[in-house]
Amino acid sequence: MRKITILIFSFFIMICMDCQKMVDIPAEKAAIKSVLETFRSGIENGDLTLINRVVAQDTDNVFIGTNAEEIIVGWNSLGTAIKQQSDALSETQITQKELTIKVLSNGKFAYTTSQYDVKAIMGEQEIALQAIRGTCVLEKRNGNWMIVHTHDSIGAQ
Repeated sequence: MRKITILIFSFFIMICMDCQKMVDIPAEKAAIKSVLETFRSGIENGDLTLINRVVAQDTDNVFIGTNAEEIIVGWNSLGTAIKQQSDALSETQITQKELTIKVLSNGKFAYTTSQYDVKAIMGEQEIALQAIRGTCVLEKRNGNWMIVHTHDSIGAQ
């Protein structure tokens, strides 16, 4: 009887282990980096088509910008904010630094942290923001990483 119990228990453990998919962390990090590059390119160029590919179009996602009043809720509001920003700025360049990517153990969620600099022209004036801190939360949906939240801030001077 003891041998049967051990066999059944071993069989159950093997089935449970087989149900858990292994997450290829390096491949997931590479895919997330590609999403971030697409997002950056979309912001630099004011290209909502690019941003649309990598940002979840939920109505309740929250995107927090560097100004106190920049709390953007939902895809439609984000699209409007990006269009307004694109209309106001030209020659936008974003340089990302110190990127970290953390894929959570189930492989369905991830977050990133980074610092980045922004240069752009507003009217005839060049603007430069340095050491902006950014956090991004991503969710894997239908096999694709999608941004579901961002939070950017400028450190106290």
